Amino acid sequence: MKRRTYKDRFKIPLDGDSTIKFYTKKDLLLASGYTRIVIGGRGPYIEFESSQIAHDNIYVPKHAEHKLDMTLTYYHEYRSNDNCFVKLYDQKMGVSYADYVIGMWYICPTKVKTDKFDDLLLPLYSEPSPEPEPVEKEESLFDNL
Repeated sequence: MKRRTYKDRFKIPLDGDSTIKFYTKKDLLLASGYTRIVIGGRGPYIEFESSQIAHDNIYVPKHAEHKLDMTLTYYHEYRSNDNCFVKLYDQKMGVSYADYVIGMWYICPTKVKTDKFDDLLLPLYSEPSPEPEPVEKEESLFDNL
């Protein structure tokens, strides 16, 4: 079996698509369109503009409310308004392990589905190629000489 890279595993384009809708696994709309996939030191994340996020369908959890008033924080945390509790990151500072952009939003691709795919990633390992069928040798007039 061959191990796939993240770039090879995505079923959606790495450079974004303004038409794809993202949902929790329980069908709550989280975003319409995205800008790109960021693959950093902590895995892949889908990047969104704030205007693409369905703000009415998310909230700030109690444990993260204090960060809203902080000037030095990497991100503001939001969660989906359903029992999937999908985490959304509103990026506030740059990091060294990924090309996250301040002001953009991020979601882990394994926590959501789209209007086109229930799973956004192909399996880590590709299926082995099937063994070729043995070819039976045809008898030749010269085989018995």
